[in-house]
Amino acid sequence: MNDNEWQNEERATGTYDSNGNATTIFTENLMWTPESSTKRYSYYVNTFNSYGNLLAGVTSFGNDKENLEEAYKYEYTYDEVVPDFVTSDISYFKTDGVWTKDLRSKKNDVTRDEKGRVTEVVKYRMNEKGEFITQEKDVITYGEDGKPSQIKVYQYYEDNKTGEVKLAQAIAYTDIVWKNCDNQILNGHILFQGANRILSAKIIVNDAEHGSIKVEYGPGEKDYTVIEEATPQGLSIKTINRTEWREIIGEVEYDKTYGYPLVYTVSRAESMDGSEPVPGYRMEYSDYKNFRETTGINNVAVENNDNAPVEYFNLQGERINKPSKGLYIRRQGKLVQQAALSPQ
Repeated sequence: MNDNEWQNEERATGTYDSNGNATTIFTENLMWTPESSTKRYSYYVNTFNSYGNLLAGVTSFGNDKENLEEAYKYEYTYDEVVPDFVTSDISYFKTDGVWTKDLRSKKNDVTRDEKGRVTEVVKYRMNEKGEFITQEKDVITYGEDGKPSQIKVYQYYEDNKTGEVKLAQAIAYTDIVWKNCDNQILNGHILFQGANRILSAKIIVNDAEHGSIKVEYGPGEKDYTVIEEATPQGLSIKTINRTEWREIIGEVEYDKTYGYPLVYTVSRAESMDGSEPVPGYRMEYSDYKNFRETTGINNVAVENNDNAPVEYFNLQGERINKPSKGLYIRRQGKLVQQAALSPQ
């Protein structure tokens, strides 16, 4: 919406596999002019594994849709036990016909004991030389109850003069009381979400007692409040993390026969003074292919129903089975909202 008029911004067409993953997406910038600094067309080709995780892809750009040039490619691998955990994220960009590794590439090594419990995770990043160097190491020690009794996180930095990787600091959580735990701790910083959530713990920084934390959960499924008591300063810090719905209203117009979306219009308040939300942007969906065959849906109920399953879609309309942090479209029955999710 611009000056109270709808302005066509982009057109996208795609193909999907039987799980709803976008295998190709072709986009056209409808606001492009010969003076634009960005390319008019983009083309994404992706492959996925059986879990719906992205394995590899190539992105091409250009102003002539018949002669697009490959510019970016990416490759992913995943943990065998926790399928959503990325063990390598390698990306490349092409310059003068040569593929070069992107410095944002990273990888993770996971070690487990004979019981299948995670005992160590080493995280690597790429330095300016294109070499993987250690960025962090998480070491998990288990107690007599079979649950983690200590999680120690070592953080490293690279000396700019010598290139040597040095220890920056070590943070440890000890005397941990768990709300729930599956012994698959793959990130020593994420201990308040998902399958591994602590109720309380002591904090040790560089072998010195730093304080303690207590965690309260709710009211939402992913909401939590962390109360940190720091010693010896005696400071008390309360951090509230909630999955809050923004003041955004999404309205969806559905196909009357099959129930799939045709138009998604988003309105939002322009200020915090209580004014009514006004339309900001909309997405129009068309040319559905084999809808009934690929989804197995013959009749779609679009009535409001508090007990209806919750579904998440990204802003391109693709279904997301396990959304992480970011903006999503949330649908439950006929109720459609835009959701801003916090980190998991």
